Amino acid sequence: MRERLVALTEDPSNAPPVRRQLLLAMGEIPGSMWSPTDLAHAQRLALSLYSDDPDPGVHGASKWLLKKWNRGDSIAKLDANLLSPEPRPGFGWRIDPSGLTFVVVEGSANGHRFEISDTEVPWRLYKEFAREAPGLIFDHELKAEEAALGMTFVQAASFTNWFSERAGLTPAFGASINNEQVPLASVVSRSPGYRLPTTSEFVLAAKAGTSTDCYFGDDPEMIRHYAFTVKTLNRPSVQAVGLLKPNDFGLFDMLGNALEPASSTANCRTGRTTRPPIAEVRGFSRYPNSRPGRTAVLGPSRRRLSSRISPGAYSQKGRRDARTLSQFAFGDFLDFASTS
Repeated sequence: MRERLVALTEDPSNAPPVRRQLLLAMGEIPGSMWSPTDLAHAQRLALSLYSDDPDPGVHGASKWLLKKWNRGDSIAKLDANLLSPEPRPGFGWRIDPSGLTFVVVEGSANGHRFEISDTEVPWRLYKEFAREAPGLIFDHELKAEEAALGMTFVQAASFTNWFSERAGLTPAFGASINNEQVPLASVVSRSPGYRLPTTSEFVLAAKAGTSTDCYFGDDPEMIRHYAFTVKTLNRPSVQAVGLLKPNDFGLFDMLGNALEPASSTANCRTGRTTRPPIAEVRGFSRYPNSRPGRTAVLGPSRRRLSSRISPGAYSQKGRRDARTLSQFAFGDFLDFASTS
């Protein structure tokens, strides 16, 4: 079976969805069942697909498999030669000079294209920003690859501005950004700089072309292979990014791990109160990963805009970055959360 899986994965006639699933299947074979020769062959194949396959899902599945085989050092060596501020022609992914991987997502009716980081922003990168941010003090410390937590909205927006500036892009947020004047996604998304994903972008990226409740199917027992949640960990805890299986777009932790905010195209009105246009995203609300009462606002099949989130309430939230690749008429880009 091992040899057959490797042979099928090598077969260029197999479409990307087949290669993705074969790579994930190889990761389920215990190490003791591989001969040294077969394992070396399989690892060479995974390294080749990681660097040379244009499909982001194949790239992500290869990344997961190599990490499972403790080949992080090999990934780092390949990444050093793959750094690019833009995707290679014909490729749906790139390795940013920061070390983050960005995946190109398209498929909306109006041709909107954007890219989104394949993981939440890790603590090592946020700390790099923090060293240059005067007055930023942390009351906690995380491991380098754990999802960065504890950001206020202003700090998260400042991070994206910093990230944009180091890439030579115009920042998406003004220098005077504050909790009372949060711009709508329809404004921010017209900038070439990095920003939060919109709620509709998050849905499109999380579903990855699937039609089931969760991107891994309808079986709730499968969640442990794809998401760190209170249920799977038996405790609330943030984990290193990108350890569990990715979705078909090669995106990790779209469900579980840190809570993630997203931008909305409209204010959330609750009675007489208008909240700033920030929606709390937890991937799929069917499997909440924090205590009751902090309900997810967004799920591909159960969409609801929260009335409880505000930019100042970010203590347990992470974030991932997105960037518009093509301009579009934002009014035609349906914001799922605001229509639920």
